[in-house]
Amino acid sequence: MPRGGGNYYNFTKIRDAIDSVGAKVNVIGVVLECGFPRQTRGTDWFVSVRIIDETHQDPGLSVNIFTDRNECPRILSVGDIIQFQRVTINHHVGANYFSFVREMKGGEDFNLVCKIIHIHEGAGNEWMAFVWDGTDAPPADILQKLEDEMKHPLPLHLEPFPLPSDTLCSSFPAVGTVLRVISQDLENDNLRLLKTGEWVKLVNLLCEVHAGIWRCVLTPFTKLRYTPKEDRLKLERKRLFNEQLAQSPESLMQMPFGGFPSPQVTEVDDSDDDHAIFLTLMDVVASSEVPASFKCVVPASFKCVVRVIAAFPWQAADFLFPAGIDRIRLTLEDSTARIHAFLYAEDGVKFFGGQSSVEALEIKRNALLGVRVNTDGAQDDTRRNPPWVQVRLKSETNQQGNLHYRVFGTKVVAA
Repeated sequence: MPRGGGNYYNFTKIRDAIDSVGAKVNVIGVVLECGFPRQTRGTDWFVSVRIIDETHQDPGLSVNIFTDRNECPRILSVGDIIQFQRVTINHHVGANYFSFVREMKGGEDFNLVCKIIHIHEGAGNEWMAFVWDGTDAPPADILQKLEDEMKHPLPLHLEPFPLPSDTLCSSFPAVGTVLRVISQDLENDNLRLLKTGEWVKLVNLLCEVHAGIWRCVLTPFTKLRYTPKEDRLKLERKRLFNEQLAQSPESLMQMPFGGFPSPQVTEVDDSDDDHAIFLTLMDVVASSEVPASFKCVVPASFKCVVRVIAAFPWQAADFLFPAGIDRIRLTLEDSTARIHAFLYAEDGVKFFGGQSSVEALEIKRNALLGVRVNTDGAQDDTRRNPPWVQVRLKSETNQQGNLHYRVFGTKVVAA
């Protein structure tokens, strides 16, 4: 920063500094937002800090700093107090619109108001933040042919290992997408600004889809903005979430907001449980895998609205009926989670309607997995958008003590 000349103890209020275009002023304020240090095309490093004081709090004053790497201000927490000497005031127009998770579009930057649900720190420099704003991410297209599931199966999660079951049960909401946020060549010191349980504003996130799962990337242009307890946008998101739940019938309260099943694809048997409510896959995972010490209620079965995004084996000719079936592994997803669920024996026979020709099975499979075919019956596009369907699930433990999920009481009715 410029040195020499001027009164270093004469500070200008931010409200007055903004009107002093072209002048050099000394300012002091509370850190509302800070960017991540990045190197310019030259030898300097750049970092941006937005500050507020009692005279100007929305949107605050953005201070762009060019300096040596070792002289970049070290912000330990939003809310810190910082002072600048001889800052040159210029005028720029910036975007202050904050989107919802439900409004994400791949390949675009967006600003997000969200709650930090969990910080996952892996080996080396790997880390991932899980954030939530109460809305559901839009269903992403699956860019994979059916046969790719054999050698390159769609992942159930983007982190190297699944999160511990106690974390899922105690921290993850059952409704609304918990969005993964990852770094991109940024130093881990910046993670100290993210604290589990707090609401934050993330500015200039890059939104993308990886293996059909939404995630956001922190880039050198991303900024973290301080969010006070009574922040209007934060309170608005809490209110909208609560209103959405309150306006939903009890049987639909746990169903993904964007997931209304297509009646032309599947039907489920409710004869043994007329009052079963819809649950999300996060409900299923948290209820099934949680240790007994958490005292979560584990229902005998679950009724869910999901998308079937993959099947293995994928060839309809390998769906063995009526002689029987070893197993078919389905990959299910909703806005909260992904799981594998298996079809066995009579449940598989019922699922595909008993004895059927290979052609009839292919029609049902294609309807279930969102496959479009050409005149020869071959998949003509790797882009798939599977429909929302109802399924009944139960959790089981095999002889080795491993948990898995089973589809039952469900039938594909697409003709």
